[in-house]
Amino acid sequence: MNNCYFVGNLTSDPIIKSTSTGRAMAMFTVACNENTVDRNTGETRQITNFVNCTAWGDYGRIRG
Repeated sequence: MNNCYFVGNLTSDPIIKSTSTGRAMAMFTVACNENTVDRNTGETRQITNFVNCTAWGDYGRIRG
């Protein structure tokens, strides 16, 4: 299994569902900012990457 860590902000509330077999899932998008420097001008710019995520099983359940 691969682990990925994204630091950012949720773009909206997660969508919580369960499959027909009862397995929980949560779908959400994380907006991650990245600072880059333009090689020609030396200007710093901020780029936002949007990462679509799906969490399954225990990770897809809402916790209090």
